Amino acid sequence: EQIAQAAHALKGSSGHFGAKLLIRLCGEIESGARQGFTTEVAPSIDAAIKESARVRDALLSYVAASTSEASQQHK
Repeated sequence: EQIAQAAHALKGSSGHFGAKLLIRLCGEIESGARQGFTTEVAPSIDAAIKESARVRDALLSYVAASTSEASQQHK
């Protein structure tokens, strides 16, 4: 149940950023975990970890670029 709850929460958060692949992976994890297929969702968990790192890096790059652009506009 904890796996399903964590996947559900991450799926919702991912929706705010439009991270479609991460949303799909979290949906697979949530569904499988609720059905008791925790071993079977392991590949989706691995993929979600990698995708969440990619999304995090993209968000950090976006924030850095936005911050840099904003500071340039104030000069």
